Amino acid sequence: MSAGPGSALDAVRSDSVQIAHSAVVLGTARLGEGSLLAQGAVIRSSGTGVEVGTGSAVIENSVVVGTSEIPTVIGRRTTFGHRCKVTANGTVFGVSTPVPRSSVQALTLSAPRSTPNT
Repeated sequence: MSAGPGSALDAVRSDSVQIAHSAVVLGTARLGEGSLLAQGAVIRSSGTGVEVGTGSAVIENSVVVGTSEIPTVIGRRTTFGHRCKVTANGTVFGVSTPVPRSSVQALTLSAPRSTPNT
């Protein structure tokens, strides 16, 4: 597993989680027992913004992003297909949810328009 600065896996036994050598965890993520991060998977978590449930799999080249303010939670026994992307949108994936390959879920934040004082 590649790890960026300050990377940590929160309360996980090393023998209970499978993490491919090319998977990357940036920040602190909660990974449930028996979960899998496959080749090229990327978890980017600010605070504890990403949680991967027990027995869940983030398959090849998928990206999951979350922050403490806008977390992403992947339920138990959920599988992300190849090349999925979830970007800080506050999504909670339920138990045993299949997420099809190349799915994209993203949040676009736009600044409020200012109005001139008259």
